[in-house]
Amino acid sequence: MNPGQSTVITLDQQLYCKAKELQWANDDQCKTIFLRLGGFHIAKNFMCAIGNHFASSGLPEVWAESTVFGENTAQNNMQGKSYNRSIRAHKLTFEALWKMLWPSFIAWATDHNANQGYLKTASCKVVKALEQRENVTQTPNKVKDLEELLQNPNMHSLLEQFASSQAPTTQFWITYIQMVSVLLQFLRAERTGNWDLHKSAFAAMLPWFAQYDHANYTRWGSVYLADVMQLETSHPDVYQEFKSGNFVVKTTHNPFNQLSTDQALE
Repeated sequence: MNPGQSTVITLDQQLYCKAKELQWANDDQCKTIFLRLGGFHIAKNFMCAIGNHFASSGLPEVWAESTVFGENTAQNNMQGKSYNRSIRAHKLTFEALWKMLWPSFIAWATDHNANQGYLKTASCKVVKALEQRENVTQTPNKVKDLEELLQNPNMHSLLEQFASSQAPTTQFWITYIQMVSVLLQFLRAERTGNWDLHKSAFAAMLPWFAQYDHANYTRWGSVYLADVMQLETSHPDVYQEFKSGNFVVKTTHNPFNQLSTDQALE
């Protein structure tokens, strides 16, 4: 290792807090070490926060009665115990809620004289993308269209107005969509090696950790986020590697298949 070259160590929260205290106590000897929270454990704990928020919502019963999952698996999904099954459950529910919410949103926007031309174009793009998603060759283009659509400030403004005008029950499930959106953004950051998205998605998770008494992740997650935001000046070599996508594990050249380092180990 070259003098001054940084060393990256990825840990779960229980080990991270101990290692961070040791680093603070031995700053001179450990100044070239950058400690990271593992993305796999972050995602599992955030799924637990989602489960806390919707503990009495009837969501596990919906999963069980629809025969998508058994009763025990449905309950475990609320605690994020099975990583892949929990993610699948939230993705299916997220899609189902959007399918119900989108027609209501279009109707509301029409009644409130929103930008009709923009909404018509947006609605057509969404429908076309859903209809053609089985066509693998067209999927990247449709995903790009949807990204441009949903990132448009007009869409953000309309969706915020729509959400604030809804009944409490609808707002409750819109909150679910928002939380799962944060989870999916974080997973996308890991799958694509997008360091900036990793930072913003984790920052969006912290208020939910605080709200649902994940005290350790709130406390040490704030420390981790502060280190991440200063990474460019504190460890410029690490920053350049992470910006290049080298904070995750990738074994093939196929897209969207990177893994968090702690997940790759497990």
